[in-house]
Formats: sequence, C-alpha cells, structure tokens
Amino acid sequence: IDVTDQNETPAYWKEAEKLIPEIISANGTEGVDSVSGATYSSEGIKKAVENALAKSAAPECFEGGSGSAEDPFVIKSAAQLSDFAKSVDEGENYLGRYIVLDDDIDLSDTENWNPIGAEGAAAKNLDKIFAGDFNGRGHTVKGLTIVTDENSPYADESNVGLFSTLLSTAKVSGVKLEGVNIKVAGEKVVRAGGITGDVTSNAVSKAEGRAVIDNCSVSGSVSAETDAAMVMTGGVVGRASGNAILSNCISDTAVYSSAGSKIAYGGGIASMTGNDTYVLNCANKGDITVVTKSGFSLYAGGVVGMMTSEQYNCISSGNVTVGTIAQADAANCAGIINGALMPAASGKYDYYASGAELRYMDESGSASAIEAVSH
Repeated sequence: IDVTDQNETPAYWKEAEKLIPEIISANGTEGVDSVSGATYSSEGIKKAVENALAKSAAPECFEGGSGSAEDPFVIKSAAQLSDFAKSVDEGENYLGRYIVLDDDIDLSDTENWNPIGAEGAAAKNLDKIFAGDFNGRGHTVKGLTIVTDENSPYADESNVGLFSTLLSTAKVSGVKLEGVNIKVAGEKVVRAGGITGDVTSNAVSKAEGRAVIDNCSVSGSVSAETDAAMVMTGGVVGRASGNAILSNCISDTAVYSSAGSKIAYGGGIASMTGNDTYVLNCANKGDITVVTKSGFSLYAGGVVGMMTSEQYNCISSGNVTVGTIAQADAANCAGIINGALMPAASGKYDYYASGAELRYMDESGSASAIEAVSH
C-alpha cells in the first residue's frame, strides 16, 4: 500500500496511518477496526484500500467493481465498452453479473461497432450471448455505426445492434442511443435493432427467465436488407422471439426493412414479438418503411410489425410505408400502431397521431396515402 496523497489533520493522520500495517497483514480491510480518536481518517484509509482492491480485481475491460448488484462492473469509456463486447464474444456471458455505465460514451471514432456478443444464430452461440444485467444509468451512447460493405453482405445469419442478441435472463436498462447508423445487408436472415438484433425465448436459451429492455431510447436510422432470406428490422429491437418485456422505450428512428424473396418485418419498437412478450408504455416517433418484391409478404407497424402477445399504453406518430405488394393487401399487414395482430394478441390504450399516414409504394417507387389502419 502506497499513500499517494492525503489532506488530513496531521495529528489524526499520524494515528490513522497505524492501520496500514494491519491492513497489509490482514490482506484487506475485513476485521480491521478504526483507530479510536481518528475514526474518519481511518474509515477514509479503509475505503481507499477497498476501492483500489476492487479496481485491481475487476477484469481489464472495466474501470472497477466486482460484478455484484451492490458493486457492479463499471464502464467509463468507448475502449472499455469495446473490450466488454469482445469479452462476451470470447465466451463470458455475465450470467448473474451486473454492469453499469458511469459516463456518456462516444463511439463516433469507431468505424464499425462490434455488437456485444456473437452475431450468428443464437442457438449455436448460447455461451457467447449476453445473459446479465446492463444498466446505462441514463447515460448516452453516441455515434454507434454498423455498416456492411456494398459488395460484402453478411454470409451467415446475423443479429446486430449495440448487443447482437440477449438471452432470456438478460436485462438492459437506462441506455440512450443517439445518432445510430445501422445499414446492413445479408445473404441469409438478418435482424437489426438499435439496442439488440434479437432476444431469445426460453426454448432457445434453455434457461428460465424473461429478458427485459426497459427505459431505453434510440435515435438515428436502422436499415437491413436481404435478397434470399427473411429480414427483421426494429428501432429498438429487431425481434423479441418470446418471454420478453419491452417497456418504457422510445424510438425516434427511421426504420427500413427490405427482403427480396422472403418475408420482411419492420417496426418502430420491434419488428416482431413472439409468445409471452409484453410491450408496455412505449412510443415511436420515426417513420417505418418495409418493402418486398411483388407477391411476397411483409409486416409493418409503427410500434410492432407482427404482434403476437400483449401490448399496453403505446403510441406511434411516424408514417408507415409499405411497398411492392398489392395495395389491397396493405391493410392486412400494415398499420400505424401494429402491422398485424396474431390470434393470441391483446392490448389496451394504444394510440397514434392523427397526422400519421399509412402509405402504399408502387413498383415505380411512388408512395401515396391510403386509409389508415391502427390494428
């Protein structure tokens, strides 16, 4: 233990520093009593030692912390956030561990963000997908960019966002994403969302739980395209396949979802929500555009593209545009709130702005407003 600085009254400090040999002998502060008559100085020494020990024990990607709820791992820089992402890629899923942001993060200098966790199919990467608790504490992550090269689309199934995929045990809260720029293309299934590309169900994750995304906001743009596979694009979440809660989230994100020969899904909060999933108190401000080649299906909604479970107290004010399907089919698959409601879907207190339009885009690219459908 080295004393690098102190500003105590000399007489109190002289008494309190007698603790240092005891702390060294005990290999920590546990069981070491404060010096009578110099209690505050003694407690200051012990606290400083505890902070130093916690920082030295934390993995290199963190500023400090032990990963417990009371003493979470701390991230304060873009480099630490990037190293944290890499640690999940390498097989640390942080199940039962807690991570917090302690400062705003600027990713503008990161040319292409590496999503937290493996980007491939969830079922094949369960040990490399985040499973813990990540709390942004209201801090902003600015300038997240994920862009595929025009000539190099993803060759395999891919999930992208701040996180690639969340296991059903994971929770992400208090994160503000600003200036998001996601523009990706793939040869197989692509799921893209500001916070995460996918959320697994209990059946896929082989774990009991309910993934939670709470009190998060996203602004910017999220775009995903495929030519020979399904695509799912959402402002906050690409897909929530089941056993999830999406609550108190706001999207001010331009969403674009395009598929060549399969189904395209798009939504302001999520493109699709599966069984036993709740969408609560969420708002979308961004415009949604979903297109497929003529004759193929799509689902587009201001809040959710395809709604399978329960939704309460949500609102959307963005325009929803669908294209290259028959205009007569647009009302069946697109709506200003939700694109389609599956038989098990239910909800109350959902609203849309009177100025929001449902638009149909023909094969020439010309778009015109049609009768609004709220679903």
